[in-house]
Amino acid sequence: MKKYFCDYEKKIIRKKIIKETIKKNKKNILVVTTSFPRWPGDFSGVFILELLKRLTDSFNIFVLAPHFPKSAFKETWFGLTIYRFRYFLPTKRQEVCYGPGILSNLNRNRLLIFILPFLFISQSLKIIYLIKKENIDLVHAHWFLPSGLTASLATKIYQRPLIVTSHGPDILSLKGVFFDKIRSIVFNRAEAITFISPIFIRQFIKNQPIKLNKVYSISMGVDTNLFQSSAKIKEDGEARLREKLGFYPSPPILLFVGALAERKGVSYLVKSMPAIIKNFPKAALLIIGSGPEREELENLSLNLNLKKNVFFLGNIEPQELPYYYNQADVFVLPSLVEGLPVVLMEALACGLPIVATRIAGIPDMIKDGQNGFLVSPQSPKELSRAVINILLNGELRKNIAKEAQKTAREKYDWSVIVEQFKLLYQNTL
Repeated sequence: MKKYFCDYEKKIIRKKIIKETIKKNKKNILVVTTSFPRWPGDFSGVFILELLKRLTDSFNIFVLAPHFPKSAFKETWFGLTIYRFRYFLPTKRQEVCYGPGILSNLNRNRLLIFILPFLFISQSLKIIYLIKKENIDLVHAHWFLPSGLTASLATKIYQRPLIVTSHGPDILSLKGVFFDKIRSIVFNRAEAITFISPIFIRQFIKNQPIKLNKVYSISMGVDTNLFQSSAKIKEDGEARLREKLGFYPSPPILLFVGALAERKGVSYLVKSMPAIIKNFPKAALLIIGSGPEREELENLSLNLNLKKNVFFLGNIEPQELPYYYNQADVFVLPSLVEGLPVVLMEALACGLPIVATRIAGIPDMIKDGQNGFLVSPQSPKELSRAVINILLNGELRKNIAKEAQKTAREKYDWSVIVEQFKLLYQNTL
């Protein structure tokens, strides 16, 4: 018996040594972002978490994100070491990041601009500290500002390679000579710049001369094993929705998922509902998400006499979303400003017909009439016309659903995206 336990202990120790050796042989990557889940189930920057947890088999990943009240300053998830930095006191005033995003937060509360310098300085100092503490080999910053700029300054001190990922709005929304200069500083410092869609590369090179050999188009992705259509998921989702609302809404069901902020254009979707209801009197619109416009949108739906047709479900945990996608007949994204929306990838993977606005990177993903339909922004009339067209044509819905799932599997599954980032990391180190 004693020999058995000795052998068992030796095996445990051997496994631990092998594990530590593998960890030591991996390169250390620091990922800097202003959007990342603050706690389990949070939707903020969840696509970055989904990417990173699939890279831990090849790299030691460290994450640096802003602190938020009640979030931990350091913790470990899925093999990732997560650091969160405090950038203002009292901590309840740390309102620049998260929610609908930095730009939306600044538009909502102009006084937050006075906190921005503290965010920049705190982030810069923490990057410098972590590069030394964790012996970082490569830094990957998400968004040009602030992370791209602060990482540019910090990596220059320690001469570490830098990759910067633009998610779209940091190209389209921040315009002018000042921001062009900042992007130029970041671009010249970085070894590689990734854009989530080719359209943003075209937009970027209009204003700034760049070396195309350091530019890559790599989108975020979707877990097609989690986001899929099936009778079982639909059945389980019916129970969840009935519990959420107290009843099950009559079909057809329309679905929106996203922040309730002006840039998402949800008001135009609500305004499109009266025309849809003329053709489908019991049609229901499910709105998932939260944000500064919720109260205004609820009042708008009441003013349009849509109390029995429009339902606000609040935030739903990411892993629960497939149940709600499977209840819908059409997914609608009426955005005014976008990057390459992950919610569209999720809807595609679930085989949903999509109606989305013809802006930013969306036309790279949605091919009009093939895997969805594109409409002009700020147009309730076009939204309602496209939705009604889909709902009246069962064969069209069937064909679009098939093409949608094919698009998700072949172009946006995480297995495809992760390999591209692995190769980029390896070539940059």
